[in-house]
Amino acid sequence: LDINAFEEEEYEEALIEAAEDKELPDLFDSSCLDEDYVEDLASLEGTYELLDLDQYYHLEDYQDEDLAMRQIPLCVQIPVLYASAVNGAAQIPEYFTSCEDLAADGPLKFSLNARDGRLYEDMTGEDCLGTFEEEAKRLGADPEREGYELFTTGQTAFYLSDTADYQRLAQDIPGQYQAVLPAQDILMGRYDCLWSVGPEGSEDQQAAAIRLLYYLLSEGAQDVLCVQNSRGVPLNKRMCQEYANVNSQDFSELPSMMEDLSLD
Repeated sequence: LDINAFEEEEYEEALIEAAEDKELPDLFDSSCLDEDYVEDLASLEGTYELLDLDQYYHLEDYQDEDLAMRQIPLCVQIPVLYASAVNGAAQIPEYFTSCEDLAADGPLKFSLNARDGRLYEDMTGEDCLGTFEEEAKRLGADPEREGYELFTTGQTAFYLSDTADYQRLAQDIPGQYQAVLPAQDILMGRYDCLWSVGPEGSEDQQAAAIRLLYYLLSEGAQDVLCVQNSRGVPLNKRMCQEYANVNSQDFSELPSMMEDLSLD
């Protein structure tokens, strides 16, 4: 078994280079690949056949997506508004409903995780990313990379992101923020950790990759990825409940929200 690891900021460039050279790994996270590359990846039909789809949220519906047989998600991200408890976020809402509502008596004071820009726009109908880009320029920051740092260094009172930042914030600024979920009537999410099987491997290599991908959706692997390391909300129903139990202070409602969650 040959495992290649990369720094997060280097991974996308390395993967695109491998795709261009037709040297993709047998099994890999393909979330950052363009659709043109994804269309040429190996079929994941064998993974779906191994899964009991009744034990997962949304995977049965996901099979109808255009690229479902080339990419399969390991988790989903749900939007979370992180509100500073020490930096001017005196009016912390019970639920997030609008970027505009974050403006009190002055300029909008929020930063945003750029990868969630479209998600927030779809939820609210507002150009949240465009508004943040203007605020970032005023603060001399890069809106594509520095939304998190603007919040953790106290330059913004709110941070629009998702569940993937939950544990990271708990480590970096413990006790200095509150997590606020979107209101149920606008709630949306997005698939994340999309994994694929490379097309260049032998029949045996592809079969092994299919089995390993099946394992990554097992309760044990979902526990490590999502519950212990907070990478996202598990698709496995039992592990989703466990995720909610472990993070019950903020996310006890997640299992009921997952049932009717609209996903992109």
